[in-house]
Amino acid sequence: MRTTLHHALLAALVSLLFAPPAVAQLAQLAELAKTTPEQRAEFQTEFMNRKLDLSSEQLESIKKINLAMATDAQPILEGDGSMFGKAIKIRKIQATRERKLKALLSKEQFQRFEDAKGELQSAMRERFGSTAASGDP
Repeated sequence: MRTTLHHALLAALVSLLFAPPAVAQLAQLAELAKTTPEQRAEFQTEFMNRKLDLSSEQLESIKKINLAMATDAQPILEGDGSMFGKAIKIRKIQATRERKLKALLSKEQFQRFEDAKGELQSAMRERFGSTAASGDP
């Protein structure tokens, strides 16, 4: 009985720690490893340009930011290790990217960026495979 309760509590804790976005990202990493950093960065940049009405200066900066993120993520995607460990490392890279974007974009543009994340995930699944998405525009 105690073991069953222990397992139930552990399962509840695990479900709280691994919110749906994190769990969904685990399945996406394998598909993303099949794409090149350039493909992912180009797709994200084009999507962001359509959604955020970027200036030419912003567009050039965002191209660099997206390519840097995709390039930094590639060894993680292709490397050994648990999918959970990979997801944590990717999330750190995404957080760095978001800080850079927040400094570059207007408040309105950044809000549109935040609002468009789910749409970008869907678009990436369509473009790069049924389960592929980076979790961020």
